[in-house]
Amino acid sequence: MGNVRRTSSSAPSQSIRPQARPAARPAQANAPAARTPAPAARDNNQARARASATMEPNSVSMPDRMSPEATEVYNAIKAYPNSGATDAQAREMAQEIVAASKEFGVDYKIMTAIIAQESKFDPDARSSTGAGGLGQLTGVAIDETRRVAGEGRSPFKDHKATFDRIDRSRANRNNIKDNVWTSVAYTRLMQDRAKGATKGMLQRYNGEPGRRESYPRGVGSNYQTLWGTAMPTRAR
Repeated sequence: MGNVRRTSSSAPSQSIRPQARPAARPAQANAPAARTPAPAARDNNQARARASATMEPNSVSMPDRMSPEATEVYNAIKAYPNSGATDAQAREMAQEIVAASKEFGVDYKIMTAIIAQESKFDPDARSSTGAGGLGQLTGVAIDETRRVAGEGRSPFKDHKATFDRIDRSRANRNNIKDNVWTSVAYTRLMQDRAKGATKGMLQRYNGEPGRRESYPRGVGSNYQTLWGTAMPTRAR
């Protein structure tokens, strides 16, 4: 009100009596109510706030949009020491590992430990023998999955295009989805041949002379690191 008096001191007293300024005050008091978001807008704002709280910088999707199993794998990959995966790659790996493992009847936690042992979650990993990608696939492993798919065995036959694609070029072994699905399919073959025994499955998966004992131990150590518990002796 002091401001009103100063700005109106040189004007005739009649000009103050109409109370033009006081009439404007209720409108200003009502203005915040007009700016209050509608319930739907408030809900959207809250949803965006929750989403931003769960996302890391430069991420492409939110963990709460993945299945609980995929979120579990994503968190394990991110926490893995010296993980070779970016955030976006970790999300893709997690979703493909879980989806492929369910399709082929493989334990997704053991599969995650195999990939940790083989590549430390680096899609571009390459060995001196030519094995490549997350599961360090060899030509022998790819040929075997293609052969089984060609025989019409389910569910291998449904993914023959993936096995054919990854066989065309070694560069294709660096494709996250194709490598994961082929690695899981090959793991299922080795699981069947080992009659579900984890150690026998892992010995067959690697197949490198002189590593029949050390390779399963290495995968078991990675399983412990990833999941905080001992690896089961039975894969199924």
